[in-house]
Amino acid sequence: MTGSHVMNKKNSSSFRDPSGYLFYRNGTLYRNVDTSYRDHYEKLIRSDLYDSLVKKNLLIRHKEVD
Repeated sequence: MTGSHVMNKKNSSSFRDPSGYLFYRNGTLYRNVDTSYRDHYEKLIRSDLYDSLVKKNLLIRHKEVD
């Protein structure tokens, strides 16, 4: 890898996720959310359910990136 070239490597277990996929970029794990799931995702994030599941360690808190 040289210069500004960025390599994405799709995670092999990601086929189990119909709403997106996991991939690595520069050693960091990311999840791409498919546009067909966007409304569901946004509703979850805005709801109290997301924070409740994170507090119970049933979801991992994440940071959104572009």
